[in-house]
Amino acid sequence: MGAKVLIYRQVGGIGDQLCCEPAIRAARARYPDAHITWAVGEPFLPLFFDNPTADAVISPDPWEFDFDSFDLDFHLEGPETDYAQSVGYDIKKSRIENWCERVDGFPDNMCPRWKPSQKERSEIAGWLSEANIVPGRFVLVQWQSAIDMKNYPRMPELIERLKAKYSVVVTNLGPVPDMGVCVATDLDYRMLGALTEQAALAVGPDSCLSHFAAATKTPFVGIYGPTDASVYLKHYPLAEYVMPGRPEGLPCSDTFPCWGVAERNWWCRTRPSKTPWCLETLDPDLPASLADKMWNKYRLYNDQKRQRILGDPTGIWTFDPTVDTRGLREALEVIPVGVEIRHLDRAPILRSEALIRGDRSADAEASTSSLNMILDELGPDEEDLQIRKPQETQRMPA
Repeated sequence: MGAKVLIYRQVGGIGDQLCCEPAIRAARARYPDAHITWAVGEPFLPLFFDNPTADAVISPDPWEFDFDSFDLDFHLEGPETDYAQSVGYDIKKSRIENWCERVDGFPDNMCPRWKPSQKERSEIAGWLSEANIVPGRFVLVQWQSAIDMKNYPRMPELIERLKAKYSVVVTNLGPVPDMGVCVATDLDYRMLGALTEQAALAVGPDSCLSHFAAATKTPFVGIYGPTDASVYLKHYPLAEYVMPGRPEGLPCSDTFPCWGVAERNWWCRTRPSKTPWCLETLDPDLPASLADKMWNKYRLYNDQKRQRILGDPTGIWTFDPTVDTRGLREALEVIPVGVEIRHLDRAPILRSEALIRGDRSADAEASTSSLNMILDELGPDEEDLQIRKPQETQRMPA
């Protein structure tokens, strides 16, 4: 029998936990015959209990270990504990790189992986259908990060631009103001991941949605400022981002981007709004334009992804009507978009036209070769999609 290996991290948000997953695969590659135990914080156990790489996923209470019973143990701390707290320090190494170094190995694919069950996929597809939203044809927007310093102050303006063209679902761990869009709040982590998987595009600040999008192979538009997107998104091949330039003439001009070093972001933290100046100055037309580009670029990819994950070779999204979605419905709210709304058994039903407003006239920009390159970057996986070779004259339907 191989060595007994313990890998553990208790603190941090869901993004930190998802970024641990490549290290689990790295440990498996480094110690192929080992029995690997992955210990996660209690809130995250439901998300990772079915991880296919670890032999056991646990969350001990109290958080204590008998280290003598393991041959090797790796604490995936930091990397915030390793950052030098000085103005001149640059953060260039991602969490994933730090944690793979801890286990003395690197997987071929450093993008996190996670997938929901088919039942969870059906529940999400069923709710979307009841809300007159087509899975794979909507934009999922994260309203806020869990940390105020990462929030995009002009998110309402961006959502107004997006909803003029697309079906929009806004998600958040707390309340969302009435903006005339569909809202999914307070979802548990697995349902949030399943919802993210069925989006054509995810948009948000530096927060959990970026990591869920990467793990579920969903294109992502990031809005970054205090955090350096070139570091935090470096392993995510389907992610693109907008980031303001250096704020010349302001106290933070010499320390931008400032996240991770306390001495750098003191100025914005003392402002009454508690919001970063760099993100306040970012025109919402920039992420909106990038979203348009990504929507068209990955249309073919999303069409084939949706056929694969719900098992529908015809390309028509279906869901299992026998799945009881009442528990999910209680966590979801639909705000009408210029239409009336009624509730039947707490299920959100829109009585008027569907909310599908994507621009279907533009040709898809992504070629078969570029899509295959993306899938190659994602690494071999039973969920990878097989892109059919189109005719040279093939165009996306109007």
